[in-house]
Amino acid sequence: MKKGKLILEAGADGGSVKLFQENEYFLYATNESTLKDFVPDLTDEELKSKSDIFTSFAQVMESLLEKYAIFSLYPLNVHPDFRNLIIPYYQIFCSKNKRHENRKDGEWDHLLYYETK
Repeated sequence: MKKGKLILEAGADGGSVKLFQENEYFLYATNESTLKDFVPDLTDEELKSKSDIFTSFAQVMESLLEKYAIFSLYPLNVHPDFRNLIIPYYQIFCSKNKRHENRKDGEWDHLLYYETK
């Protein structure tokens, strides 16, 4: 099995959400292990999770956005090959929310529209 491709990563003080492509499949995973500092009794299973496996990018994005307000988190990484696929989801999110309630001070705009790596 080939190593997975990181498509998107966003985080906050409590942890992060990552979206991956593994061969022709897609999944996302969370890591909230920093919460262990505040609640030491939490187990690794409670702090880390993986989604089901999806066969399309649209399916995984719909599931991800259903569970997490990803665009309210701080953007850490967007794979250049997937930028144009992510932008429509971001635009829908922005159209439903007031500007000051999302985008993390323009970081999403910068990462999706202006950054070239």
